[in-house]
Amino acid sequence: MFPFDIPKTYSEMLNKIGICAFAVALICTIIAGHSSAEIDRALHFAKDAKVNLGVVQLDGLPLGYVLIPAVIAFISRFLKLHDRLSDLFGIRSAYDVEYILAPLAKGVGANVDSTLRRKLTVNRDSLMYDIFYPYAGYAKPQIDENIVLQTLDSLTWFWILVEATFLVISTVIVLFLAKRPVVSVTLICVSTVLFFVSYALYRVCVLNTAAEVREILKDPARVQVIRGKIDAL
Repeated sequence: MFPFDIPKTYSEMLNKIGICAFAVALICTIIAGHSSAEIDRALHFAKDAKVNLGVVQLDGLPLGYVLIPAVIAFISRFLKLHDRLSDLFGIRSAYDVEYILAPLAKGVGANVDSTLRRKLTVNRDSLMYDIFYPYAGYAKPQIDENIVLQTLDSLTWFWILVEATFLVISTVIVLFLAKRPVVSVTLICVSTVLFFVSYALYRVCVLNTAAEVREILKDPARVQVIRGKIDAL
């Protein structure tokens, strides 16, 4: 899919994240290789192997420069790098409880105190499949599909930026070890910008998710189902 197309399925979302991870990793690898002779020599491990990416400036790129981004793209797409980073920092868990489950519980009249929040956190996975995904899932949403797709698109770009920030920081560490402080400091500035942009996009995701929650709570039948699940905790 074209990078700026709105993904319509979870698979398309993963493909888009993987493509962008490859592009960012390729840029980071080229910067690292051009900044350090040692890194460049390491990336020339297959001296006669060249890759044509169809871009004039990158024609005949050494295999090592492409192999590393390809591996990272594989990890991003199939091992879901953004999920691993989310698990490490608790991003998705906090998001699901704070902006989906707690508002749904409050919307059906439950008292969202510390005790209920703990229960929501412990039962997060099952509750998401019981009271959120059936209504706002990507496959067959029961609420306005445009809202679901807007949320999916903003979440996709958020995770792209999370992975990009991680890759740039990883490049900073490599360049510091290679004793290239000037380039490292420049990339630290880049990663800082990426962090703040990703946070701004995170707030957009929150607004879109809030719209999904409001749509879900408009239906009395759904409210009864959600209240039943919350009361059963």
